[in-house]
Amino acid sequence: MSEKYDILIVDDNPQNLKVLGAILIEAGYGIHIAQSGEQALKAAETMRPDLILLDIMMPGMDGYEVCRRLKADALTEHVPVIFLTAKIEEEDVVQGLELGAVDYVTKPFNAAILLARVKTHVRLGVHQRLLFEQSNIDALTLLPNRRRFDSVLAAAWRKALHGELPLALVLLDVDYFDSFKDVLGSSEGDDLIRWLAALLDEAVLVSPHFLAHYGGKEFAILLADTGLQAAVEFAETLRLSVLDAEVAHPASPLGAYVTISLGVASLQAQAALDASDLVKAADQQLILAKQHGRNRVYPSP
Repeated sequence: MSEKYDILIVDDNPQNLKVLGAILIEAGYGIHIAQSGEQALKAAETMRPDLILLDIMMPGMDGYEVCRRLKADALTEHVPVIFLTAKIEEEDVVQGLELGAVDYVTKPFNAAILLARVKTHVRLGVHQRLLFEQSNIDALTLLPNRRRFDSVLAAAWRKALHGELPLALVLLDVDYFDSFKDVLGSSEGDDLIRWLAALLDEAVLVSPHFLAHYGGKEFAILLADTGLQAAVEFAETLRLSVLDAEVAHPASPLGAYVTISLGVASLQAQAALDASDLVKAADQQLILAKQHGRNRVYPSP
């Protein structure tokens, strides 16, 4: 195997884990183990495996519920899932496939059949991921694009609504970007957007925040389970980071360097509201930030 693919095995039975692990390691796969539904969800979101082998019958959260949650989460929805089951009744198989699983393997395991199905779905999963990235990744910045942002926002809103948690959004753009391009040209403008994308990506790298290129000179950062004050403080660190970088802007009325304006909003997810309300609120604050002088963070009331 020229490339090592990572497989997450989810089973509460140590013997099953041992058998599956031995088969997959021998075939050249990297393996990771979870022994409960809760562990599986955390591991899947953190490592983004190439495939998940998921036991159906587990205490607490069963495999069906794990699969449902994986497919409802924008971060894990495209990871292929193969169910591991001792049950071969038609309705059980149908239920698993309807939840989004791509296949199932029965116990006790036949190594040849298991490896054939794993190989097939890893390969298909890689192709699907490439297609997904082509339609969801911005070519200029290599960040998630507006389409992907909309998908992640919808999933994050549903999750926040379920837990009655706050969800915050920062919208930002480059001050006097058109003037920058008029003086230096479109190519330099593209370079500036790529530079800003890299700076923002570094800022969210060790956080659960989701960054996207919203389009043109604008970026969006989604902050789960975050109130207004924390979101404002985070936005202010971004503003200062851009200012401290001292990237030359030869046509800015604000001074010699590139600056950004940021609108911040945070909403407590509730049935009476919609995810679009969060976007509208942050967008309104971004407009106000520009109207009040730019190079500033403007939070919602």
